Parts: sequence; structure tokens; C-alpha cells
Amino acid sequence: MRAIQVSRYGGPEVLVPAELPDPVAGPGQILVRTSAAGVNYADTHRTDGSYRGGTQLPFVPGVEVVGRTADGRRLLAPIFEARKLGPIFARPRAWAAGTPS
Repeated sequence: MRAIQVSRYGGPEVLVPAELPDPVAGPGQILVRTSAAGVNYADTHRTDGSYRGGTQLPFVPGVEVVGRTADGRRLLAPIFEARKLGPIFARPRAWAAGTPS
């Protein structure tokens, strides 16, 4: 899938288009085909390395997602990488996200 990937800290010049493997939904996750993803103010801090708590490189910015699940349900939601809750894969174009409990 196509995505913007950040592999080093810096300004807009570090936002690099990349081909990444399609994510696969694991147990307790759903796969969402993303039609739009938002990059917000926190992403600018993640990109320049000043985000509180640090950021692990490489990463794909953008936590707001609009898309559809495989069964056609529409989804508008923030998607986060939850280190304490286990992996949640967040990638523009296709996301595997933790399902609400």
C-alpha cells in the first residue's frame, strides 16, 4: 500500500512516500480500507522528534481515519498505536485497528 512514512526526524522534507506491506488484522482487530486520513498538530511534533513520550521510527503519521470495513460499515474514528494495549496497526489506505470492547 502507498503511505507517507517518516524514517528520520525533521520538517516536511522527511514526509516520504513509501510502499508498505498491507496490514493484516489480528485477533480483536478489524481491517479498515481508508478513504482519508488526517495529519494533525501532534503529528508535527512526532515528525520533528519533540512529541512528549517520544516516537519510534519509522512511523506513518495520521491518526484520524475515514473508511469502510470489509462488511461495508463506515468508520470515522481516531486510531492510535497503543503500546500498553498491544499492537494496533495504523496505515493510510488500509488499517487494522483494535475493536472497542
